[in-house]
Amino acid sequence: MKARAVPCLLVPVLLFAAQLTAAPLLKDGFEAYKQGELDANDSGGQAVNASPNGGANPWWGPNPENAAIVGVDDGVSPHSGTNMLVGALPGQGDREFFNLAYRLNNSNAYTGNITLDWWFFDPLGASGTNGFPASDFQCSASLDYFAEVPTNADYDANVSDLTTATPLQRLAIGGGETTGGSYNQNKYQAQILNAAAAYNSHGWFNTSASRSIGWHHARIAVASATNTPIPVAFYIDDMVHPALSNTITNGSLFNCIEIEPDNQLSDGSPDPYFDDLSFYNHAPGPGTLQINPAGTNVTVNFPDFWILQTSSTLNPTAWNDVTNSVNFYTAPANGTAFFRLRNN
Repeated sequence: MKARAVPCLLVPVLLFAAQLTAAPLLKDGFEAYKQGELDANDSGGQAVNASPNGGANPWWGPNPENAAIVGVDDGVSPHSGTNMLVGALPGQGDREFFNLAYRLNNSNAYTGNITLDWWFFDPLGASGTNGFPASDFQCSASLDYFAEVPTNADYDANVSDLTTATPLQRLAIGGGETTGGSYNQNKYQAQILNAAAAYNSHGWFNTSASRSIGWHHARIAVASATNTPIPVAFYIDDMVHPALSNTITNGSLFNCIEIEPDNQLSDGSPDPYFDDLSFYNHAPGPGTLQINPAGTNVTVNFPDFWILQTSSTLNPTAWNDVTNSVNFYTAPANGTAFFRLRNN
């Protein structure tokens, strides 16, 4: 089967694709905050960004496990601007939350068609540094759903730390849990809560993205809920080819962003940092594909969450979906094939 660019047929349909052509609903480089503890609900002595519930500062979390805003810190510069986010208490599992439903979606949880994009600094890489093991890096950002997150305020003052709450959905990427026989410290991890085939019971998977010390670009993309099931894709650095692709069930909800900037680090271990976070609810964009030779094969690249179809003829009833492919497909170049994209 030989695939050629010339006979490819592109159907003129649109999908809410994770190509980031739309303006973000949330774009935060943490430049608007004072350096010091970030939480709006911080009541401690360093509550430099304290704000009323639902006020100017949308970030909140547990006390005293607060994250902090810093400038250049331990020789690490922000990814952009003058500020970045860091865990304030080493080894304490600092967490930050942003209520997506209340802030961005008229108090409704999202069901799909969303992307979370950010940068993180890995201080340890695959080999560790200064006597601290690579496995200390268990830090991530995620799209979550907590039943305890309210729809009429940023947080419920009675359960604002969520320390006793269990997420009903969580998609995360970064440094995963080390428990589980196949944890690989040479790779970054992604989490799909309760997913089958994960290396532990919390849904953690090793990705194909290799670890290294420095800043890394991360992204989680969730397709439209009209898919059955809903495709999800996780990216690190390579924003074309997912580091992990999988699916979640229809009916999955997301009502908050969670950042864990200091999860399980040993006391004194170098800090991870987060910067330049954006959240998108996708606007329609054109679907185009690219076909290129690759030895005895051809590769087909297409936007996230379009459905790729192939056929040996242009008979309108002869098209078949290509399964288990998010935006990249390899086909043998030993015949003739036509490719097109369709909406879901």
